[in-house]
Amino acid sequence: MATPTPEELDRQLDEFIDKLVEDKDHLPAGELDDAFWKDLERHPFFLKEMPDDGAELHPATEALQALKWDDDDDTPLGNKANKFKEEGNKYYGFKKYRNAIIAYTEGIKQRSTDPTINAVLFCNRATANFYLGNYRSALRDCVFSRKCKPDHLKAFIKGVESCMKLEKYKDAQTWCSAGLTKEKERDERKQQGREKKQKSEQEKVLNAIRQRNIYLQEDPSIDIFNISTNPAGSCVKLKESDQILTFPVVFLYPEYAQTDYIKEFHENTKLIDHLSVIFESRAPWDEEGKYTLDRIGIYYEDHDKHELKMVSSNKTVLEVLQLPGFVVQLGMPSFMIMVPDSPFAKHYSKMYASL
Repeated sequence: MATPTPEELDRQLDEFIDKLVEDKDHLPAGELDDAFWKDLERHPFFLKEMPDDGAELHPATEALQALKWDDDDDTPLGNKANKFKEEGNKYYGFKKYRNAIIAYTEGIKQRSTDPTINAVLFCNRATANFYLGNYRSALRDCVFSRKCKPDHLKAFIKGVESCMKLEKYKDAQTWCSAGLTKEKERDERKQQGREKKQKSEQEKVLNAIRQRNIYLQEDPSIDIFNISTNPAGSCVKLKESDQILTFPVVFLYPEYAQTDYIKEFHENTKLIDHLSVIFESRAPWDEEGKYTLDRIGIYYEDHDKHELKMVSSNKTVLEVLQLPGFVVQLGMPSFMIMVPDSPFAKHYSKMYASL
């Protein structure tokens, strides 16, 4: 059907009204027959709701539909196909299955280069046909959908349902078996994709660590990204937005065999920032009240000289990790907290050096 221009639509409306007036003149004064009102209600300018599927459409309504599906524009084919898919979905949502089929068909005609869009269009048209009782048409579209995208599982499901309605039980079984096989293959591909992505992200983290001259414990049996084995329940991460590293950090209190874990310690955050929160109130194990923010010292293990070294609490964790001899073990920087010059601190430092 040729697409009418706006001027032609105006002319058709004028002719429609003139015909009503002409027909009206043949009736007794004051009388309008049922045909008059029925014809008036079918005209698109007076429609109160969309016609039911199967109902005869007024010629002017068909003209408007043709205008709607006009393809005389420069929209890319993929976008057109997707537009028709969305239009069909709207009709489908209102159970206007015939109109949905028209929209999906127009989308298919665009011959999009995207196999997924084509698979969805065929499958959606199959579903609309299914609800109209057109089971053979539905089954055919499911076949086409699979040709576009062999692992489109919705096509398998609707294909099975169509076979059951057509009492093709052996075919339904075949569709079920094929669908289960494709689902397994799809799940395996997804898992491989996730593993590949995870490996790529981990390599980015390791590169960022190397670029910052941070040394990790050399042990191939240790997986620094395994959260389940990390007491902090976290692992080193690289934020994509700002390329900042965050580490799980542990503060050790050897005098009382206590620990505090920080799940995400920003590399540019100072040690004092977290410690000030930890020592905001006295710890239950600090019976003597010795461990206060102004009295504690922060130590790290210098693996080169095999001794404990104290660092300023005003240093960022990155600055400390870059100090000579610092080695990150198990992917989690650790710091010892003691009271400097206390009998325990002197004894523990001496004992560590002798190990």
